[in-house]
Amino acid sequence: DAEVDGGRTNAARTTVALALTLALTLATPHAARAREFFPQSPPDDPIEPFSVFGTVEKAFSVAVLDESGSKIVARKRGMSVKSCVNVVPASRQGPRGPPEALRPSACAEAEALGEIREQRDMLKACAPACKASCSRAIAEYDEGQRKTTGFGLDAKAKERVLKACVVTCGKDCEKAGKSYDYIIPFRF
Repeated sequence: DAEVDGGRTNAARTTVALALTLALTLATPHAARAREFFPQSPPDDPIEPFSVFGTVEKAFSVAVLDESGSKIVARKRGMSVKSCVNVVPASRQGPRGPPEALRPSACAEAEALGEIREQRDMLKACAPACKASCSRAIAEYDEGQRKTTGFGLDAKAKERVLKACVVTCGKDCEKAGKSYDYIIPFRF
């Protein structure tokens, strides 16, 4: 029994010595070196992963409405674009099917009058609609996150999300066809 108790005593002494050494190491000038191996948590809470869901629809005519704005009275040559964007946290996204949106999509419309011959002619309608809907959706999501969690996207992350949204929306708008849906997942 004396050998077993002696072994336990030695193990306890070793544990205490190791803990004391670690505590002194972190309190000395060598603490910076030790923190490389034991990093502290970042000052900001991580943002919950989310995805940007968007739809861009286009028509190769511009509708002219009556004074009340409810009835189409004529059509003009040009292009109309409607872009809708919603930012949805990963916790609200199911394995299949559309996600549960927290708020209505941010939509914007733009028109370009005249003949549409080249891609740059399409950009006159695509770019403003995409930028407006992406900006509004990302700002609303960021504001909601700041209200509920106290943390939101920093300026660099917000710029990155906005750029990805506008570029993806614009490229889908330039494609042949009437409507495109896109999803951009983000993990920070």
